[in-house]
Amino acid sequence: MVGRDRQSMADCALETKGSAEAVFDMARRSELSVSEDVKGAVLESGYAEDAKVTERYRSRGVKPACGEETSSDVLTTEDGSENILTNNNETIEYEVQ
Repeated sequence: MVGRDRQSMADCALETKGSAEAVFDMARRSELSVSEDVKGAVLESGYAEDAKVTERYRSRGVKPACGEETSSDVLTTEDGSENILTNNNETIEYEVQ
């Protein structure tokens, strides 16, 4: 996968491997630090650790992104809409102005 704007490597691991903990395997495979900016970087993900999560994200077009511009987790769907994932896992839709 290619890292997108506001994505951390943990976001990419969650999207492609189904687990944020898989960030260390993704970093090792990609020969990058877990803290590096991944925007535009080609990341090697290997196998999915939790196929249910990756399938749910793929089928719903969810692209996790919790970059520095916000203190909340932002989920961007393929149609470009963005949602905030709150601490209690409620999703709040909003429009970017």
